Amino acid sequence: MKAIKITSVVIKSLLSLFGIFMFVFFFGESISGVTTSLDFFDIFGMILMPFVFTIGVIVMWKKELLGSVIIILTILLLNIVFMIGQQSFSLELEFGIVLLIAVIEMVVAILYQRAKSIKQE
Repeated sequence: MKAIKITSVVIKSLLSLFGIFMFVFFFGESISGVTTSLDFFDIFGMILMPFVFTIGVIVMWKKELLGSVIIILTILLLNIVFMIGQQSFSLELEFGIVLLIAVIEMVVAILYQRAKSIKQE
């Protein structure tokens, strides 16, 4: 059970670092003036991803399963918005990796809840 908690903390830390990177990227793009040449879907994605993703990471530190679901839905919604806007599917590598990490965290959360309930019985 200790290994599950350690894995969970490592995953949360990685996702937190990715969230910080997204905020730095978002504000860097805003300050440099690149956002004036972007269309609605790009701007929506740049706003959606850092803020909702960060909410998911914050929730994940208290409720792993709910936070994982928020992050997974955010990444899927972002890709749906881009598919509508660009008329093509493009799951970028970094979002695919984050999606995989969030799924692993969801599995870890489920395993931890099961181990905890078995230990209580």
